[in-house]
Formats: sequence, structure tokens, C-alpha cells
Amino acid sequence: MLKQLFPAALLVFTMNTYASDVTAIPQQSGWDGFLMGGLGNTQFSSNFVSGTQMNSLSSAETDSLYNSPHTESSFAVQYNFDIRYTFAHSGTQIVLGNLMQDALRLDFSQQLGIRQKVNNEGIVSVSYLFSGMPSEVWADPYQTDAQRSSTEKSANGVRLGWEQVWATPLTLTYTRREQSLTEESSGRSLDLTANEQQSLDRNGTINSLEGAYRWRLQNNQQLTGALIWENYDLQGDAMSRTRIGGQLTHSLSTQNYTIVSNLYAGALLYDENNPVYDTKTDTAETAVNVSLFRHNLFGVNSLSGLAAVLWGQSNSQEDFFDSTITRVSVGVVYKF
Repeated sequence: MLKQLFPAALLVFTMNTYASDVTAIPQQSGWDGFLMGGLGNTQFSSNFVSGTQMNSLSSAETDSLYNSPHTESSFAVQYNFDIRYTFAHSGTQIVLGNLMQDALRLDFSQQLGIRQKVNNEGIVSVSYLFSGMPSEVWADPYQTDAQRSSTEKSANGVRLGWEQVWATPLTLTYTRREQSLTEESSGRSLDLTANEQQSLDRNGTINSLEGAYRWRLQNNQQLTGALIWENYDLQGDAMSRTRIGGQLTHSLSTQNYTIVSNLYAGALLYDENNPVYDTKTDTAETAVNVSLFRHNLFGVNSLSGLAAVLWGQSNSQEDFFDSTITRVSVGVVYKF
């Protein structure tokens, strides 16, 4: 799916604006969170991601194992939610929702978790992640003699977090997931040995670490830097890889508007040669995203309009592994 090519930090999108609001646990008990709905047009190319059950993103046909994928256009409804309940007397908060950074990489994972304030040491959290809407990938991405069939891919696991580490603007996150495809047929259409086909297996474990530090530049500006390490320990050695990346996020807020800008650069380093090409398919990733919020929409204090543009590319040693995305989105966010 898309997260194979673009990491979570790459597509952290509009909710960055609200991160400062929801990081601190409220001092009063009760409900809070946000609901988001909108429309988006996506120009996307990939030889591995099919889409979701609701939306097809890439072509089922490819005519070569050595060419970049064709670009497809799609238009779809987008939605997201984050609902929380706080027990103020104990500094405890229950969280349910699909994370914005996951949803925007077509990983519709839900999280059910708990956050706990620990004196001046910060806020610790633990969440169970499960696939509310499994994404779809091509069962055999390398098939060229017929239309490729799609298969569901789910990724369930646990996420541990430590926000405001020792009362600083540092946040640390660890995530472990088990990735599972309903049907894994990579390389079945090719003249590969059993061992070579096994090396393309995409089932396995994903471990990721992220550290983010936020600087307040002025009263209305913030800059956040993040470092990301992600390891795909998959059953197929040729698909096992490590991602190393960095992201800068800048936010500028006024009474009526907020602008959030993201810049990401990273690399995917594969463990072994891909038997189809007899080389490693190492990849460079870059992306830029700008989101604009209009607060107090229609005179409603809790309602904001949003418009966002995203561009990203993944450039591999082999053109077949390349991927690009351009997305234009509009919508509304309701905070409560």
C-alpha cells in the first residue's frame, strides 16, 4: 500500500494544526476531539498499491517490468475522526479514532488507547492499532500477461508514546505491527524458483521509531523537526528494508487562518537483491505538503474549512518501483 512508499511522517497533514490543542490532557472531565470530512482528487502511480475497498487508485495492467507505473486519477470522499474522553482527577484520557497520519497514506488503521499524565515527566500512552478499512495491494505486482488481481492487506499492532519527555517539547513514539496479506502471490507469474518467489513475500513485522522536537519561533509560529527509523522485517528477504527519514513542519497561525507546511526526505534501503532484477531496489523519497485552515467558518467557532495540496515521489533504482502522488483536498473540520 501507499505506506510502503511514503512513511507516516511524510503525510502528516492537516491535523498538525490541532496537535498543540490535543497534546495536553484537559483539566476538566468530558469529551473532546474532532470530526473531518472532505473531497479530494488524487493523481497516483504505483505498481504495488491497488487502493482501498472504496477507491481504486492504480491500473490493474502493466506492460513491462522495467517501466515506471502509469498515472491514474481518482476522486473520493475523505473523512477522519478522533474522539477522546478525559478523567481529569486522574489525568487519564481514552482515545478512539483513525490517526490522520495513517489515513492520508491509505492506512485506515483505528487506534484504541489510553494516555496518562505522569507528574512532570510527560504523558505516556499505549494504543492498540487495527485495520478498520484494509487497504488493497496487487497479489502479484509483477504480472504482465493479464490484469492483476487485488488482495487485502492489514497491519495490526501496538503503539507506545511518550509526549513532553521530562517536560520538554520532545515526543518519542514506538510502533510494532504485523503485516498480513490475504493472498501473497508475488512472482508467481514469472519463471522463478521457489526460493526466489519466497524472497518476495510481503508478510511480516514492521517496527518503527520516531522522535520529534518542537520549537516555538514566535507566539504564532512553530517549527517541528522529526527523525524516523522504520524496519520491515518481512518473510521475503528481497522485500525486507529499512527506512530512514527526516521531516520539518512549520505552522503559522493568526486569528482567522493557520498555514501548515511539511517537507520530508528519506531513503529505503533493502536487505537483499530482488530476484526479478538481480539488484537491490533502494529508493529515495521526497514530499511537500501545504495546508490552509480558515477558522470560524460561517461564524461557527468550532468549525474550520481546509484546503491542502500534497506532492510526493519515490524514486527507485528500478523504474518499476517508482511512485508519485499529487493530491488536492478541501473539507471541513469540526472540533468539540
